[in-house]
Amino acid sequence: STTSIVFAQKTFSEDFSTNLNQWELVNGSWSYWQINNQALHATITQSRKLSTIVPKNEFWQDMEEYTVDFIFKAFDNTDKNFVLGMRDANNFYDFHFYNNQLIIEDIRNGNSLHNVQIPFVLELNRNYAIHLLYVKGKIELLIDGQKVFQTDQFWSPPVYGGKFGLKIATGSVSYSRAYFDQVVVQELDSKNIIFKQTDDKW
Repeated sequence: STTSIVFAQKTFSEDFSTNLNQWELVNGSWSYWQINNQALHATITQSRKLSTIVPKNEFWQDMEEYTVDFIFKAFDNTDKNFVLGMRDANNFYDFHFYNNQLIIEDIRNGNSLHNVQIPFVLELNRNYAIHLLYVKGKIELLIDGQKVFQTDQFWSPPVYGGKFGLKIATGSVSYSRAYFDQVVVQELDSKNIIFKQTDDKW
């Protein structure tokens, strides 16, 4: 007979069916965020504004290495963002779609430590399935199952911990609107994944 060992995996999920009680504001205003038809709409109508929301600590449960899946949709060509590994408003990884590019930045103490620009044409009014991997060794981004980005030797190792966050921002253009839905974050614990045959637990 086979023995399967099951661990209670930490997860965070949000379908935006009711309210934003699981989230907290890092910066900006709650007025930019609205739940509409069981999805989250982010809208800014002024230039040079931004807002970021992250899960509250009690729902996040100290996840340090994790995957994130969510649905993302753009309604216009202005800035579109989400963030990873957010420890505070000045330390995070920023994923930023703008001007037919995806710009990924390692922001540490408010400064861009490293960034890369990848050509990417974001089609409007289309649901994109976003998958992020955030572990000690690397960060990866898949869009609709295709790997679009992975950190390489030019990046400093990811800082351990920090939350996934949703972000809306405007630059000089005064309008930006985006859509997020079906957010699922799952903890990865490398200690629990590998079981050696010599382990006492067998």
